[in-house]
Amino acid sequence: MVGSGTAPLEVVLRSEGETTFENLLYLLAPHGTLTIDAQPDGTTAGNFHLTNPADSTLILVSRESTLNLSGETITNDGTFEVDGIVHVDAGTTLAGAGFVVLQAGGKLFVEGSVGTDQAVKFDDGTGLLRVAHTDQFDAEIELSADSGRFDLTDITVGSVKFTSGSSSGDFGTASTTISFNLAVAATRSRLGSATTRSRTRPRTSTASRSRISTSATRSTSPTSIRRR
Repeated sequence: MVGSGTAPLEVVLRSEGETTFENLLYLLAPHGTLTIDAQPDGTTAGNFHLTNPADSTLILVSRESTLNLSGETITNDGTFEVDGIVHVDAGTTLAGAGFVVLQAGGKLFVEGSVGTDQAVKFDDGTGLLRVAHTDQFDAEIELSADSGRFDLTDITVGSVKFTSGSSSGDFGTASTTISFNLAVAATRSRLGSATTRSRTRPRTSTASRSRISTSATRSTSPTSIRRR
């Protein structure tokens, strides 16, 4: 899909029921927005599933572009590579065992929920993670640099402690304390407890098979969203 003219490009990709996507998708439109909206089909719950059998499924969100994840469930077993903004709507669940990689000032805004096996990676320390409801955020957090920005909007900070050497800290209030351990490279941590796991993710230069399918249709053409 190619945009033209001066108006920002706005595209809605609406799926019904169980839909699978295996592809490289580039969102390159300045100030453009792509919304993936996973809706039920009357009998099956809405689930837009980024499958990744060959470590090849990736959605790139370039600087000044926005990807909205909306509807019921977005299952990410691939990678969102984010230079721009990814927004998880209220009422939407981001599930799966994939990656959201924040780099070059990329931002992840979460108003819905994020599942246990999802990993948010700060690739160069410039990203921002904003979580509206910390009790619905169970993803792992990985720092490959020694910094990352967090905005926990439902927490009033009573005390903050961060030690660069051990990369540990706590956010405290009169009634709530969230402790975390953030280690570099292969160590990933949740806001509640530390854990480690090794996984690979595709890069934008990785060759891939392309497949997008629903229960009734299947396409093998690559997908891109670009403004020139």
